[in-house]
Amino acid sequence: MTTFLPSTGRRIILSSGESVEYTDPTTIYETFGDGIDSSGVALSSSDSIEQAAISFVENYLGITSPMGVAYTSGYRTGKMTYAYVKQTDNGVPIANAVANIAWKGDIVVAFGHSFVEKKSAADTSPRIEIPHAISTAELRLNGTHTGHPTKTQYLATSSGHLALVHAVQIENDDLGTHYEAFVDAHSGQLLSLTDFYTVLPTPGGAAPPDGFQVLTDPADKKASPSIIDWPGWHSVSTTSTTTTEGNNVLSYKGDTSSTTSQSSATLNFNYAMDATKTDPADNVDAARVNAFYIANTVHDFLYRYGFTEEAFNFQQYNFNRGGEEGDRVLLSVQHSGLTNNANFVTPPDGQSGKCNLGVWDKTTPKRDGAFANSIIIHELTHGLTNRMTGGGTGHCLQSQEARGLGEGWSDAVADWAFQTSAPIQKFSPGVWVTGDTGRWYPNGTKYSDLRNRTEVHKIGQVWANILHHVNAALVDKYGFSTTAMTNPDGSEGNIVFLHLFIDALALQPVNPTFVFARQAWIQADANRYNGANEELLWTTFAKYGLGVGAANYNDSASVPSHFKPVVTYRGQTKLPPLAHSDICGVAAGWVVIVKVNPQTVVTLFGLVTASWSQKAKAELIDSKQNSKSTVFFDGKDKESLCLDSDSSTKSITWGPFDEQMTVELTFYHKTGVGASWDISAIKADKMKEYLDDDLKTAVTLIPIDDGGHGNQDYQNTTFNVTRMTYVFEE
Repeated sequence: MTTFLPSTGRRIILSSGESVEYTDPTTIYETFGDGIDSSGVALSSSDSIEQAAISFVENYLGITSPMGVAYTSGYRTGKMTYAYVKQTDNGVPIANAVANIAWKGDIVVAFGHSFVEKKSAADTSPRIEIPHAISTAELRLNGTHTGHPTKTQYLATSSGHLALVHAVQIENDDLGTHYEAFVDAHSGQLLSLTDFYTVLPTPGGAAPPDGFQVLTDPADKKASPSIIDWPGWHSVSTTSTTTTEGNNVLSYKGDTSSTTSQSSATLNFNYAMDATKTDPADNVDAARVNAFYIANTVHDFLYRYGFTEEAFNFQQYNFNRGGEEGDRVLLSVQHSGLTNNANFVTPPDGQSGKCNLGVWDKTTPKRDGAFANSIIIHELTHGLTNRMTGGGTGHCLQSQEARGLGEGWSDAVADWAFQTSAPIQKFSPGVWVTGDTGRWYPNGTKYSDLRNRTEVHKIGQVWANILHHVNAALVDKYGFSTTAMTNPDGSEGNIVFLHLFIDALALQPVNPTFVFARQAWIQADANRYNGANEELLWTTFAKYGLGVGAANYNDSASVPSHFKPVVTYRGQTKLPPLAHSDICGVAAGWVVIVKVNPQTVVTLFGLVTASWSQKAKAELIDSKQNSKSTVFFDGKDKESLCLDSDSSTKSITWGPFDEQMTVELTFYHKTGVGASWDISAIKADKMKEYLDDDLKTAVTLIPIDDGGHGNQDYQNTTFNVTRMTYVFEE
């Protein structure tokens, strides 16, 4: 089991210059490798994902009245089942206290949640009516109400208070804003926002490398079927179209009725861009057609890898396959007022995603983002990641680090789509529109570079770089498929990559961190490929700082021993009982050595307890980075705890010993992040040899598994020399 604890929060700057704080409760994320037994209802014995999800969360977290759990969504795909729930208080949902559960068969393999312990809760009867809340939100956010129904619910604040709020959706297309505003239902104050917009700044995207081509019937009939005798890209339920309007995408300029019609009968759309035209408006038909084609292609290949109706994709009609319908992508080309930019709006499942593509003026003549295919792929990937993280709400990538991951995922899918053969080539999403923008993959970034990066696209470059290397490593190992977009059943590396990419999105929790996202990839491989790529993934992640001990933007190059890490909330190490003969004499007894991973910057505590028949005492050890703590148990009434010179020394006075003594060491992580430790023990008379770095005759303790709780028992006194790494998580 792996547990991670990050913090989330940021400030959203409004067009007025004001800022509104966005904050979510701390997310806890656990992955379970081969899985743990599901508490309560087994999926195989019940058709109710809802019942199984609620039962598991209530039992696992010990939820008791008046707090509760409410089911929001869930689905099955292959051997996997996913469910999403919210915490409630007296039956009222808490908007930002959510959880996700993933099963493989009946076994839980991942669980993330941001549930809270309330300190107080507002009265459930609002003083401010919904119309007043809408007016307040429209005024503060300089927009208009979308007409989407307003919800009254709780919002968990940073103080532990549950505020009763009206959740109102407000948009301003000219400003490029679309928010869900949380207005206090008692005071009328704007408490927090969800920002549905994601943007691509000045760097643009690559155009088709081989110019324009005429493609015949490019739709994937499995991903875009039709219930009438008409291509799926150009039909909506029983209605056929002959324009750039269909079930997946509506491509237009100005308003949604301004589409491009077929250039000749039988759905021919032969509108090539005329590069001699200096005004982008002269190529508007070609722009709408190209954007329509690319967006449908992205829909189809993402569908093949798991972004389906039940997984909250974008379609006007869902063919009775689950999910909310009526939400195809509205794709606006040459978008008014949008210069050198593009953006995507991801509202909840059932509301249309909006992709707005601007015109770039960095060259003469200007260049249209509708012909920069990687821009379109980048933007549409925001829809994928915002929908699949957290169960289709569009709310769950709001922290700054999570939004940075979103930018990285978008560049990574564009990178994946533009590869044509092995080995994986370098990629930049900005070549055609602006020339060399500096966003090249691969690049030299690693996890620790996040310390100096606060802008989401800069953060995203780090994640996209890591994923570029993951894709390259998989292709080096398994080869490259030229049909990966239409055939996800192959074993080639680029196919494996996109499967793991999509699977990990469904596994990860609300507001994931880089460490969360990495762990979701590791678990995705365990689920789909039985861990066949675990070593490759860990090695690649570790090379760029995301090894076992990575935390708080401190690099770790370590990988799990044998790629089977022991990861616990806390750990205990028990020395073997010391017989009378072991505690007599100056050199007798045991020495326990605990060394912090050199690449981990953390503060830790060690709690040392000695117990025997008459007395028991304990002592806290404050251990600094890279320090080595040596604990002597020599059976004498004198100072028995010795630390290196870079750590303060604290003493323990031991009383008289019985025939044998058991010593227990418990290590706690002070800062709530992971750290790697080497734990070993040697006989005291071998101390000099150890300090001389001669481990040939040293003794290392070999643990006896106690069920994953971290209590390690040792019964013998002679072992071969080995090296063990433990990760302790708080």
